[in-house]
Amino acid sequence: MPTVQLKYQTFHPSIWPKMVGEVSRDATPGSFVLVLGKEGTPFGWGLWNPKSRMPLRIVSHSLEELEEESFFENAIRARQSSVGRC
Repeated sequence: MPTVQLKYQTFHPSIWPKMVGEVSRDATPGSFVLVLGKEGTPFGWGLWNPKSRMPLRIVSHSLEELEEESFFENAIRARQSSVGRC
């Protein structure tokens, strides 16, 4: 599982470059990553794109393991159901 470690912890979903510490070699653009806090302990889950002005976007602060495929399937279903309500 690719990981990204934070230098500074925040519960805001947007993580700027100066807040990012170590990044595992297997974290490629578009990777679903395990986010580690500044002490190296699990902090949540995010989407990594080092080419973006905001390279890490936190999608969950849950410490439970998330499966990428089911996470996105649930997100798509939730979006479709909320669009249908408009």
